[in-house]
Amino acid sequence: MEDWKLLNMGLELVSRFVLQKSLIYGQRINTDIVVVNNAAMEEKRQQIQLLQIKLQYIKNQENREFQAEQAQLNHQRQKELQEYIQSVNLEIQKSNIDRTYAVTLYVAY
Repeated sequence: MEDWKLLNMGLELVSRFVLQKSLIYGQRINTDIVVVNNAAMEEKRQQIQLLQIKLQYIKNQENREFQAEQAQLNHQRQKELQEYIQSVNLEIQKSNIDRTYAVTLYVAY
C-alpha cells in the first residue's frame, strides 16, 4: 500500500511539474505574441505619424499657394479699382472743364 502511496505522490509531483511547465510555456508564448504585436503596432504608429507629417506638409503647401493666389487676386482687384477711380475722376474733370468752358462762353456773349 505504501508503494501505491509513493507512486501517487510521485505522479502528483510529476503532474504539478508538467502543469507548471505548461503554464510557463504558455506564458512565454503569450509574451512572445505580445512582443511581436507591440513591434507591429509601433511600426504602424510610425507609419501613421509619417503620413500625418506628409499630410501636414501638403496642407501647408496648398495653404501657401492659396495665399499667393489670394494676394495676386487682391492686387489685381486693387489695380482694377484704382483704374476705375482714375477714369471716373478723369470724366469728372472733363465734365467740369466742359461746364467751365460753357459758362465762360455764356458769360462772354
